[in-house]
Amino acid sequence: MTIAETRELLRSLSSTLAAELCGVGPRHLRRLADDGHLPRPVNGRVDAFELLEDYRSYTENGKVPGELVDVRKQIETERHRKLKLENDRRDGDLVPVGDFFATGDAMSSVFVQGMEALPGRLANQLAGESNPAVVRQVLKDEVRRVRQSVSDTFERMAREQTLDVDMKQ
Repeated sequence: MTIAETRELLRSLSSTLAAELCGVGPRHLRRLADDGHLPRPVNGRVDAFELLEDYRSYTENGKVPGELVDVRKQIETERHRKLKLENDRRDGDLVPVGDFFATGDAMSSVFVQGMEALPGRLANQLAGESNPAVVRQVLKDEVRRVRQSVSDTFERMAREQTLDVDMKQ
């Protein structure tokens, strides 16, 4: 085959081969031609030289096939989401799930221990007390002590978590 014959063959490339040459599907190639970005096939044939020049110009101007646009958007969205999560964690606005549950477990444990210890701690003290106001006050003070203990545990764990975040930076 001579160079002239090869050129003539490339000037009348089938739409299917033209799509393969551009790395897109035939339907996408037709859409680009319908939108005026690429030359329209004549009798199912297209000039490969003109097609490649127009397609190169189309892609260089930031226009890429629809699937690639979607993939790029997904990648950019995922990068943005990851960066936001990293920033939120660094700023202390986000706590890892494991740390959250560990804190909840510790607080629950302190609360249960405190509540279960009430009868043993108060039985003797309240056994001889006949004044309901005194009994009420003693119970109220003990419940506040347990609540304060839970609060102290939460504060200590939050401070430890903040220190861990600061040390990782």
